[in-house]
Amino acid sequence: MISTLRNLAFAFQLPGRNEFWISFFCKSLYGFLILKVLMSWSTLVDIATYLPHQFSSWHTYILYAPLLLLQINIKAYLICFLGILIISVLTKANYISAVLIFWFSVSLSRFMFPILNGSDLVLNLFLLIALFLPARPLLKPWGVVTQETISSIALLFARITLCLIYFLSGYDGGQLCSAFLISAW
Repeated sequence: MISTLRNLAFAFQLPGRNEFWISFFCKSLYGFLILKVLMSWSTLVDIATYLPHQFSSWHTYILYAPLLLLQINIKAYLICFLGILIISVLTKANYISAVLIFWFSVSLSRFMFPILNGSDLVLNLFLLIALFLPARPLLKPWGVVTQETISSIALLFARITLCLIYFLSGYDGGQLCSAFLISAW
């Protein structure tokens, strides 16, 4: 049993073969997020004017802490967020920048809730997966094996999620899709 688990863990290890693709995946997410922030800049001003975020309890102050800065000065929040994103695109992916970007993105999504669509939620899902995808694990020997295994599983999860998104978006149960499926069989 232990040897089976050890073999399974070894199969999921990531010995550096995917470092370029992990970095490309994270940087493309960050690039898309830069475009999203730039394109929604003027809309954020309108949302802040007409529908400001209201904190309902003490844990929302912790969870959405970046929104405090956004409510004080929207431009400062966006410039800070863009700065973190640009630095992350220019440097190697690490845990600290990934956590900050995910935190700011979830807070921004909560603030933009009235105008969100599915792509914003998918972006946040992939940013959550990117938290577990370091380009190079940094912990000592047993930590490296654990990090590589977690990173490998997260990469597999990202692939499965992407495939499911494409598969399920094509299968909508509409007349055109069902007619196509019936004629194909």
